[in-house]
Amino acid sequence: MALTSITFLLVYGGGLLGAIIGRPIWGLYTYVAVFYLDPGSRWWGASLPDVRWSLVAALVTLLATLRLKPPPTYVPWIRHFPIKVLVAYVTWMVIQLLWANPMHWPVLVLFVKYLILLFLILRLLQTEADIWGFVVAHALGCAYYGYLAYRAAAGGRLEGVGGPGIDDANTLGMQLATGLVVTAAILIARRGPLRWIALLAIPFVANGIVQTGSRGAFVALAASGIVFLALTPKPKRNISYALAAIAVVVFLFRAPDTFWQRIYTLAKFENNPQQLDTSARSRTVIIKAQLRMFSDYPFGVGSRGTDWLSRSYLDPKWLTARPGLDRALYGTRASHNTFMAALVDQGFPGAILYLLMVGWVIVSLRRLKRMDHNGLPVTNGMLRAAIGSALAVVFVAGLGTNYIRAEVQYWLIALLIASIPIARAACKRPAPVGFQEESSASTRGPHPSASQGLGDRAAP
Repeated sequence: MALTSITFLLVYGGGLLGAIIGRPIWGLYTYVAVFYLDPGSRWWGASLPDVRWSLVAALVTLLATLRLKPPPTYVPWIRHFPIKVLVAYVTWMVIQLLWANPMHWPVLVLFVKYLILLFLILRLLQTEADIWGFVVAHALGCAYYGYLAYRAAAGGRLEGVGGPGIDDANTLGMQLATGLVVTAAILIARRGPLRWIALLAIPFVANGIVQTGSRGAFVALAASGIVFLALTPKPKRNISYALAAIAVVVFLFRAPDTFWQRIYTLAKFENNPQQLDTSARSRTVIIKAQLRMFSDYPFGVGSRGTDWLSRSYLDPKWLTARPGLDRALYGTRASHNTFMAALVDQGFPGAILYLLMVGWVIVSLRRLKRMDHNGLPVTNGMLRAAIGSALAVVFVAGLGTNYIRAEVQYWLIALLIASIPIARAACKRPAPVGFQEESSASTRGPHPSASQGLGDRAAP
């Protein structure tokens, strides 16, 4: 057995043991580690037993969590508005089983898993230090992917480096972009070893994004940078501007020509849409077809509905099929827009629920930003910038690719939910009323460790 395999087993077993006899949050961190390490897709995983490592970690964490007594400040997860939206979305997916296409069931199971995962995150992340711990775990996972990208063979777009669900270049680029902005927040907000770890991780993560050659990830990263600067607390804004300027210079002078050639197609589209490459042009064609699909099936056809209906609504030249197969008979085309995927898959109920979720995120981030006037600690404000800008990556990248099933966005939504009552309790003056589902928690006194960092003192 390879040394890497033995190390994985020791870390995995230690994390689950820590969840059982210590803090269940270690089981959650173990789950995130398995998500990124993914033994099934690594060479060193061949010598390990065929085990569903993520499922086992989640079940152990769930059992360890159930033995905990909720703290006085705990708010039942179902009281949070985004959870109600997601429960409604899953309920509608269950109703759709009456007429949904055969590809619907696995996606329904996946969303049920997300509900359980959201319960675990909201139950276990009770302090600011806990949330920073999860953010650090996500950043380390992206740094690992960046390292794998650096080791990958040169030539062509980066495919197959990520784990299940993030092994294509576009999704990997989006995942790494969320990791880049949270790693930047760690660099700015934290002190001690975490700051140096973040400094070492950023080049690998940024290089991984460049290697994916994803235009969507590039545009999303640019948009998230604006969101990051807008959400950064005033005491840290100058250093954020400096880092942004350095990042722009590095991208301009170090990114390879192949990367800029793909990005240049976006500028070509502004001058002459006919010059845009086939991959980008197909997105407009698919959206037009999806509008016709929605018109014919206003209640949706079930998950992955665009794949299911594409042969009936798209010319075969826009379809993809395995080599040697007739595209007219066997070709399909997936959705390349998150909102349009919700519209076709779950019909107008799904589209409305998706917009409600996005609207809640925007309103919540604005309310958290206003808490700076109430004495919100800087570390908490940087946590807001990390989560908000990472969600901006997912939403903006979702304009060109379907990320309705991307797990990272549900992590981030859970982190945003968890951070709200902690922020309210950490304010030196009472925060303005606005988060109804957290109001009961905020009236019970200061939250334990509300302004503490992860293993170091809070930044001034």
